[in-house]
Amino acid sequence: MCGRDYGKIDIGHADNQGMVTIRILSRAASGFDPGFAPQVRINFPTCRFGKFGFENNIVNVILNNIDTNGDNIAEATVKAQGSATGFGPGEDVNRGILTCLLNPQSPDAGFAGGE
Repeated sequence: MCGRDYGKIDIGHADNQGMVTIRILSRAASGFDPGFAPQVRINFPTCRFGKFGFENNIVNVILNNIDTNGDNIAEATVKAQGSATGFGPGEDVNRGILTCLLNPQSPDAGFAGGE
């Protein structure tokens, strides 16, 4: 994400349909850290996931109000076609790279998070 650590991701293994689930975690504001709200800040059509981070294989974006890390900010989930990640048989997709462009901060959008 623009070479900066905006948030952590949790990469699942490919399911029966060959889809890899990538959960993008939020981060609450703290001190000088404005935090990170993935549903507000990420421009999802620009997301790519794979061995090198430029593979065009994000096929599903799931925006819901589920907070899985307890910071009262919803996470986002994207699904990637496992066969289009650039990983070969036996290679670990958990070493994949997620890249996305960010939307500009907008005070009107509520918690917009780290720039």
